[in-house]
Amino acid sequence: MLSKILTFEVGWLDQDEDSSGAICPRLAKDANVVRSLVGDRMALVVQTVSAVTIACATGLLIAWRLAVVMIAVQPLIIVCYYTRRVLLKSMSQKAIKAQDESSNLRTIAAFSSQDRILRMLEKAQEGPQRESIRQSLLAGVGLGTSQSLISFTWALDFWYGGKLISKGYISAKDLFEVFLVLISTGRVIAEAGSMTTGLAKSSDAVGSAFTVLDRCTKIEPEDPNGFKPDTIMGHVELRDVDFVYPARPDVIIFKHFSIKIEAAISTALVGQSGSGKSTIIGGVQLSGGQKQRIAVARAILKNPSVLLLDEATSALDSQSEKAVQDALECGRATVVVAHRLSTIQYCDLIAVLDKGQVVEQGTHSSLLAKGPTGAYCSLASLQRTSDNGST
Repeated sequence: MLSKILTFEVGWLDQDEDSSGAICPRLAKDANVVRSLVGDRMALVVQTVSAVTIACATGLLIAWRLAVVMIAVQPLIIVCYYTRRVLLKSMSQKAIKAQDESSNLRTIAAFSSQDRILRMLEKAQEGPQRESIRQSLLAGVGLGTSQSLISFTWALDFWYGGKLISKGYISAKDLFEVFLVLISTGRVIAEAGSMTTGLAKSSDAVGSAFTVLDRCTKIEPEDPNGFKPDTIMGHVELRDVDFVYPARPDVIIFKHFSIKIEAAISTALVGQSGSGKSTIIGGVQLSGGQKQRIAVARAILKNPSVLLLDEATSALDSQSEKAVQDALECGRATVVVAHRLSTIQYCDLIAVLDKGQVVEQGTHSSLLAKGPTGAYCSLASLQRTSDNGST
């Protein structure tokens, strides 16, 4: 499954049902369920069918009259064994659940109120105790009835076998041989039935796994007929490209887009957030700037009393940064951490830190008014020089 997924085109991963969060559980769970279904459960079914077939055939060959009677009562034996197994398993699970529910009480040892805590626990156990008694009575009746029916079928087998011996149809040796051969088939079938109850639930996992295995990728990476250049020169040209993401067909990313990138030279792509820069070089749906704007929008929509922003506009262009700053001016307590001074110049209060201490406080204009000796003004000068050098 993993090898198949790695061949799919990037657009397949853009679908919500095929995201990384959905693929990982499918690889971890569905593939293991299919393996268990094909390996363990199917092997158990084959083993059970073959064992029952051989046992019935052997019994019929040894003493067919007795074998017919024993085979006829097998459904009753199967129901008895299956009921016993289900009841015992159900009782165990319900007892564990009841104990878990009673242990969910929040107790604080600092209260020094042991008697009160014990009374609370006793009261919490009243409901599970009544349920446990009721389940025990039902299970007792069910287990006793099933065991009695099994004993009755054995008695019927020996009674009828004795009749056949007295009439000379079979010998005592034949009786015990047929009894020992067929007596365990009911238990084998019941155990196999209880272990294969998950077969129906496995169908969804099988369908999910084979949906991946049977899918053909739209872009075959291992196509032997594909063009394979001997050497890559580094010349790239996009000509009249129209592009939309499969998950967002109504949003046009490129329309008649053309660009030529020459070999051995550096080409820069600039533009506003969401203009398509990242799309050219990478099948992600959102650029870094778009992701950052969405994160800020989510924080604003929650309308918190205190908003903490750590480099919240580092991936935005100047125009997008101004739009985010306008959105943040909503009369709430906001703490902004940023290296770019343009991000914080409109803040009501700017605190300059140095070696773990606040060395200056004020507005952007008041701190700049302190001149070159001021810490904030020095930072502004260094950043201005750095920006000019980068330009």
